[in-house]
Amino acid sequence: MEKERMQHLTIDETELLFREIYRERGIHRKRNIAIFEVAKYCALRASEVSNLRVSYYDRHAKQIYCPRLKGSNSNTLKIVNAHVIKALEDYLDERTARSIESPYLFVSQKGNPISRQRLDALIKHFCKKAQYIYPSKWHMHVLKHTRAIELAELDFDIDDIQFWLGHKNAENTFKYLEFTISLRKRMFHRLSTLEGGSYTERYTDEYHQKEE
Repeated sequence: MEKERMQHLTIDETELLFREIYRERGIHRKRNIAIFEVAKYCALRASEVSNLRVSYYDRHAKQIYCPRLKGSNSNTLKIVNAHVIKALEDYLDERTARSIESPYLFVSQKGNPISRQRLDALIKHFCKKAQYIYPSKWHMHVLKHTRAIELAELDFDIDDIQFWLGHKNAENTFKYLEFTISLRKRMFHRLSTLEGGSYTERYTDEYHQKEE
């Protein structure tokens, strides 16, 4: 059986998803925007999003500590994406205005850490509204996969991607890179450099030798 491809969002699907997230209105709008911006940027699992604390985000340095689960390496990531920074800053300002005192970064209406079940329900809700995203991708882990593919397409080294995702074993990182466009382009470019014209030159030389 052919190995199933890693589920991730295409560029168009990502834009459709986040368009719906930003369009949503209601008391939790800024929270939800921040959740999805941070989850994708940092390549977090749903349970890792739930475990984030306010103290993990350094507003001055614009960096966030990411506690990884399932044997992964926790890390601190610098946030250089303006959309992610704005989403976090807007949400934190709103928390202050509403006097939300929970130590957890993303909380439910009752002030508890947002649950994995609620996160799962949220992404299903937004994906469904986006319409053109396959139901097999309606889960939070697809954001981690998507971020990994994005970094690979940007030609980051495997070591950099491994660090970003918190993988202890590089083999876990390679599985995200198998079908990326940039890797295929590099493969064919290298192949053309090594073998380009070799058959043409070979048979042309043999043909001329016979003619002589």
